[in-house]
Amino acid sequence: MMPAVEPLSDLGEAILAALARPISSLPLTMQCHRGSRVTLVCADPNYDPDGLDEILAPALIRELKAAGVHDEDITILSATGLCQQSSQAELYLQLGDTVVGRYTVLNHDPYNVRENDDLGVLLNVPVSVNYHAVEADILIATGVVRPHAYAGYTGGSKVVAEGCAGAATINELYSPQFLDDPSVLAGNVNDNTCQRAIREIGQRAGLVFVLNAVVDPNGNVVAVAAGAPNAVHDRLVEFARNIYEVEAPRDTYNVIIAPPAEAGRDLYAATCDSAFITMSRSGLLVKGGVVVLPFGEPAAHRAGSHGPDRQRFLDILADATDMDSILRQLRRQGIRGGEHCVYTLARGIVEKGYRIILVGDDSTSVTSRSGLIIVRSMAEATELAEAFVGSRPYALVMPPGRRLMPTYTGVKQSERAQSERAQIDDPSEIEDTRWAVRQLEADLDLERGFDSLLPKSGLYSDN
Repeated sequence: MMPAVEPLSDLGEAILAALARPISSLPLTMQCHRGSRVTLVCADPNYDPDGLDEILAPALIRELKAAGVHDEDITILSATGLCQQSSQAELYLQLGDTVVGRYTVLNHDPYNVRENDDLGVLLNVPVSVNYHAVEADILIATGVVRPHAYAGYTGGSKVVAEGCAGAATINELYSPQFLDDPSVLAGNVNDNTCQRAIREIGQRAGLVFVLNAVVDPNGNVVAVAAGAPNAVHDRLVEFARNIYEVEAPRDTYNVIIAPPAEAGRDLYAATCDSAFITMSRSGLLVKGGVVVLPFGEPAAHRAGSHGPDRQRFLDILADATDMDSILRQLRRQGIRGGEHCVYTLARGIVEKGYRIILVGDDSTSVTSRSGLIIVRSMAEATELAEAFVGSRPYALVMPPGRRLMPTYTGVKQSERAQSERAQIDDPSEIEDTRWAVRQLEADLDLERGFDSLLPKSGLYSDN
């Protein structure tokens, strides 16, 4: 089961305490003074819709004001990444009336080469970052720490290294050079090549101080920390692991069923989320295994809600004949936003023989020729899963919550005693679990998903 972590009872007090006792850093009030030019980087709401900048940004600004920094010397840079720029109304919603009305607030433009300073080359990546960030006397940032399919976890330097970088830099961070690297996995941070590049870019840009928070899958803030970017990130990642890395009873599974389709989790979001299962550091899904992914209303049917990333995702699936051709195409031409999700899926299907079953109501034909399997019900999905892996699969059902990753820290199955193995292979236990999964179909409402039923089962498998 997902461990219970209580939300912070007083977020304001927790932020004040974090700023007063920063990790591996002097307090921000001791790093700037009257006349310092400060740039505060905040995640654009399109780039990070779950950000907390309406709370975190004013807290940092209060520290700057306490140090004597003038209003006109504070620039707030909205880190768009490759997402569309925020409207004025979105910026007001993100940062609040007081901040937007009083300080200079700018959108980052990754395509404007004159706006991005050249910071050299790193791991064959041409590095450029917005000059408002690089040329500031003090560069600070907010952020949220949670699992990321390639960087391991968000937070730390990522909002600068990716959110404020030039388009060429961002695209290279999602190129086959990184995505094919065996260290680039969801949940992996310590030896992750992508995370290493992100931290180095942040350092080159001059990022010296961050205020980060951990948010649980329900949107509750459960931890905050401030200080040196890497130290804060390391501390909060260890905390976030207790929430997002959910202990499974076994070390291998034939079938993993993803959480229910919550609001906004369309075909694009569901397939992107599959990386937290197929490409996580735990590797619980056996070769040839099955992933069942419930999804909601397809992105293609939601006017105005899908940006360029979603459209590229749909386009490449519509044009593909099979996943092997997608891999060859993207390795040849490079990967743009949205296409990295398809690339990760293609690798799982081609290299590991995974079967990806999407469960939802979709009238588009983009998946029909791509190797993805789309069905309308959990009953169909479980029937197909049995056809692929046999009639007695070990199935893991994940509890509700985006970005949850199954993990296993116990004795590996291959190392257990034969007598214990015999008990685990008890057919009655397996049949009971499969029956429980299959019976969800009786009350399945595809508009709501099956969130009213799945929490009763929690995370369970064959024992």
